Amino acid sequence: HFAANGYSKVKDMWFEMWINGLLSSPTTHVINNFSNGTMQLMQLPERFLTGVIGAARQAAGSKTERVYLEETLVDIAGFYQGMGDGFVLGREAYKTEAPVRDLAGKIESAQQRAITAQNMGLDEEKWYGKAIDYLGAAIRLPGRALMSEDEFWKAMAFRRELNSQAIRRSKAMRRAGESEEVILSKVEDILKGADADATNAAQEYARVAKFGAALQGTTIGRILMPFFRTPVQITNAFLERSPYGFVKAIKNAKDPIKRDALIARASLGTAVMGYSAYKYSQGRITGSGPSNYV
Repeated sequence: HFAANGYSKVKDMWFEMWINGLLSSPTTHVINNFSNGTMQLMQLPERFLTGVIGAARQAAGSKTERVYLEETLVDIAGFYQGMGDGFVLGREAYKTEAPVRDLAGKIESAQQRAITAQNMGLDEEKWYGKAIDYLGAAIRLPGRALMSEDEFWKAMAFRRELNSQAIRRSKAMRRAGESEEVILSKVEDILKGADADATNAAQEYARVAKFGAALQGTTIGRILMPFFRTPVQITNAFLERSPYGFVKAIKNAKDPIKRDALIARASLGTAVMGYSAYKYSQGRITGSGPSNYV
């Protein structure tokens, strides 16, 4: 069994050791959690501004779907509610060594659990087979930790968006003249995950973009770009919060929710970049600490 695919299996085992070695530093996990938390906190003022834009459109006579200002409040509540979901999903991902909500996962490897007795064609019941399994589990600990962290933050984002969907639907139904009983029933379905449209929207909100599969299907690609989606996501997030975000909003003119959100991101992001550039021109932002600490 092992001899038939020896080169491929050795390559997978080496890659597993290499990539988990990259993830073994505690700093990596601190940065991962800090960046995820920061990004989700940034989305609060962005959602509020999206609500302001939607309110202005409605005041001007627009009848299309919009984000409501109240969504910011339930978004904040989603942080606390999502923590419970996050711990559950994170624990499940750590236990099973597999993503729960996103089947692709952040760790781009063609084969999971490469260092196992079964993969090496050894008897799993023998002492040496068990030793190999324990060794592989120990080597994969950093990757399991990262996967659990990502599941935690995705669960939080999912709950936040589900709350927003509930408010948005209830507002739209109330404007349409639906009874409170029907509205409450619909909101309950959304929060329980029984409404397919709202659930899909929340999953899309929490989803990690699936790029880089073709590149990482090769050995060289996996070595050079083991976390291809991470730089892609960072670049995309930066562009949406730059003046290019306004261009992207124009391209999404047919989707009022996405268009308003892009305008909000571009407005806040461009304002922050402009303010930072102004402070830099005054010498207030230097990129280094004081030269004289006295």
